[in-house]
Amino acid sequence: MRVPAKIPETVRMSTGLLRVIYKQPSLTRLTVWSGGSDSFPVSGGCLAVEFRGRLGHPSSYGLLAGEIRATGGVVLDLATLPYLPDVGTGCDTIVHGLVPEYEEVVIRTANLLGVPLRLTAACHGELGSSVAIFSRLTAVLITLLSDLDTSPADLWRIWSSWPE
Repeated sequence: MRVPAKIPETVRMSTGLLRVIYKQPSLTRLTVWSGGSDSFPVSGGCLAVEFRGRLGHPSSYGLLAGEIRATGGVVLDLATLPYLPDVGTGCDTIVHGLVPEYEEVVIRTANLLGVPLRLTAACHGELGSSVAIFSRLTAVLITLLSDLDTSPADLWRIWSSWPE
């Protein structure tokens, strides 16, 4: 996997959503952005990825934002977000940060891929998140930080095939 030290300049946007990638035929989606957005802003040079799965499913929500570091392992430098994403269901509550088992799987996945990563934001659902979500989100985030033009089909292939 080719890993740049930073997101290419053409990817850094002052505002706006980069991509919404739906998994057909379901409503499952990955949302990817940098800079400011309607979801919430991420710091310059960082990329955010949010997963929204089947509503009500125990593995239906996760969000990670970060950047590739020049050296070292994984650094959790999680900022408190100005506001939390709204999942619009009323059946789950989104929480800043990661519970210990989600932190562990993020670190393990990044280390397995050999990518030094600095995470700047994370959110999970009290009911709708899982270790599998954050393992897969980490793999997708690293893939996109390495190649923002990765096709939707390849991203869903990584998502579906990544071990839990």
